[in-house]
Amino acid sequence: MFWLVLILLIAAAACIFILWAICPAFDKRSRMKPFQNFHYAHRGLWDLKRGIPENSLPAFQAAADAGYAIELDVHLTSDGRMIVFHDDTTGRICGENYNIERTDWQTLSALHLSGTTERIPLLSDVLTEVAGRVPLLIELKLPHSDLSLCPAVMELLDSYRGPYLIESFNTFGLRWLKKHRPDVIRGQLSTRFPRGLNVPGPVKWLTTMLLVNALGRPHFIAYNLKYSHTPGFLMMRRIFRTPVFFWTIRTPEQYRECRERGGTAIFERIRPDDHSCSI
Repeated sequence: MFWLVLILLIAAAACIFILWAICPAFDKRSRMKPFQNFHYAHRGLWDLKRGIPENSLPAFQAAADAGYAIELDVHLTSDGRMIVFHDDTTGRICGENYNIERTDWQTLSALHLSGTTERIPLLSDVLTEVAGRVPLLIELKLPHSDLSLCPAVMELLDSYRGPYLIESFNTFGLRWLKKHRPDVIRGQLSTRFPRGLNVPGPVKWLTTMLLVNALGRPHFIAYNLKYSHTPGFLMMRRIFRTPVFFWTIRTPEQYRECRERGGTAIFERIRPDDHSCSI
């Protein structure tokens, strides 16, 4: 009987700890609602058939003109410039391969995007282009322990008058925001991480299960739709009713699943306003 009671107590304590760890912040729920009324164009409304590459000024212009909110990615170059680019290296998009954080802006600014005449934009240029017309979902790319990008981005956004949200896979970036900019709505990005990724296994597992929320206390979750049936994610939704963005929505079927599950879509290659995406 003693051992049974002990086991039950341990199990109860473990459940309480898990719920405490994944618990989100609740203080921005009302401010989140307007953001959930938009569809978010993944890296802008890009279309290489029309000569518009991802994370380019024309892609952001096209999204804003169509009334779509914009998801974009920000890195910090070796000389402290904030650029809008997804990958940690330039090879996939630009052909020539440089590590973003180890390369200066002069070198990166000379590269072309996906064989077009477009070049990597600065975040400041994107803010000028969008000019508050639609919300921005800004992912902070923090591949290392250096969090210098966080204050740099926030200092720039202090003079921006448009609506925006901040998200990151790196929960220490969210913790920085929680401590230094608690007024900013922040979100935890997550997925089931692939093998070979240069991230310690325990960190990948904790992030997938959303147990890292204990550090960043996000206001929303941005989760890979394909892997969004993990216990941590389901508890977040069913117990805490946490706002969620699903990525990346590429088919009408995925869009319908996203909407049926109450999520906000981060999309590419489709148009959510097309009749084929209707629920």
